[in-house]
Amino acid sequence: MFWCGLSGPRDPLSRLADSLAAAGRRAGVQMGEPKRFRPHLTLARARADVDVRELVAVLDAFAGTPWEVTEIHLVRSHLGAHVRYETLESWPLGRRAPGPGARRDRGGGRSRERGSGGSGERGSGGSTAEGG
Repeated sequence: MFWCGLSGPRDPLSRLADSLAAAGRRAGVQMGEPKRFRPHLTLARARADVDVRELVAVLDAFAGTPWEVTEIHLVRSHLGAHVRYETLESWPLGRRAPGPGARRDRGGGRSRERGSGGSGERGSGGSTAEGG
């Protein structure tokens, strides 16, 4: 996996990740062993090992523009020759959720194609994210 770490306030994202994990456990999702949360953006994945050192060197000084997280999306990955991600449902952040049964559903089978990419890890630099 090739990823870019996020800078900026991490506490809101960590609290959000903890809250989502707790909600998953309450819903009966088997969570496995807890892992240390590392806010990041996955840039690429590959099935075989790929040398991405040149790409990491090019992106080493990259710093993106700040952006705000406004929604959480439940996404299903369809693996295969053409990886496809399908948004099953979305929830807004930064304000109280509506009452029971009033979730905003933006699913409807929307999907986005993603190509396969390199592998390796990049754990520093990157864009700023602010959680809500």
